[in-house]
Amino acid sequence: MPTGFGAHSEVGKLRKVIVHRPGLEMRRLTPSNCQELLFDDVIWTRKARQEHDAFVDLMRDEFGIQVWRVHELLQDVVADPEGRAYILNRKLIANEGAHSHFHACRNRVMKPKERGENWPIGRSFSNARL
Repeated sequence: MPTGFGAHSEVGKLRKVIVHRPGLEMRRLTPSNCQELLFDDVIWTRKARQEHDAFVDLMRDEFGIQVWRVHELLQDVVADPEGRAYILNRKLIANEGAHSHFHACRNRVMKPKERGENWPIGRSFSNARL
C-alpha cells in the first residue's frame, strides 16, 4: 500500500489530502472573468470558506482522512532556511519589467544572515510586508 501523496487508485479509499482554503483569490473573481477562470458564476467567499471548513471537518471526523492545509505546509517550509532559500531562488522569478522590485522584495523576506548580513534579529516570511 503506497504511503506518500498521490492518486494511486480512482476508486480506492482517500486516506490523505492537501487542501487550500478559499481566500483572497476568490474576491478577485468577477462576472467578467469567472468564465475564463472556469467558474460558472461569482461565488461568495464567506460561504465558500464555511462550506470548505465543513467539508474538511467531515473528512477528518467522519471518515478519518488526514487533512493538511497547504498554507500551513508552506509556513513550515519557509520557517526552514533551506526551504525558504529554495522557494526564493527557484520559484520566484523576476520578469523584465519588475526586476529591481523583485530583488527588493526577495531581500525583504530573507533573513539577514541569508542576505550576508549579521543582524541580531531577523524577519520571518510570515511577518514581512511586501
